[in-house]
Amino acid sequence: ELTAELNRPNGLSLVGIYSMENTVCGWCCAHFVQDESELLKIAVHSSCQQKGLATALIHHLWNLLEDQSVASQFLEVRAMNQPAIQLYTKLGFRQTGVRKNYYSDPVDDALIFCKNFITH
Repeated sequence: ELTAELNRPNGLSLVGIYSMENTVCGWCCAHFVQDESELLKIAVHSSCQQKGLATALIHHLWNLLEDQSVASQFLEVRAMNQPAIQLYTKLGFRQTGVRKNYYSDPVDDALIFCKNFITH
């Protein structure tokens, strides 16, 4: 699955590395089509959480997407994932929809979020 994400056409993948130990602490990937992007995955190792890495990865991703003239980004998140929902809300994403029972093991709804970027 990781290889497929890294080889996705119009895809972007970022890795956050803890420089003192040269270890990977986080990762995110997105793809874009025309002026829209979807944040596909973001993960931060538990030892690196609450240190701003997810925010830094997303902001760096947005800088790269700006070079591609992307105007909005979408994502899906489990309804029970409150830490992620708080992060996305803090970053300016707004909930735009719900996919009932989208996830399995455990069953959960997918909340759809969108962030519109200011274009010049």
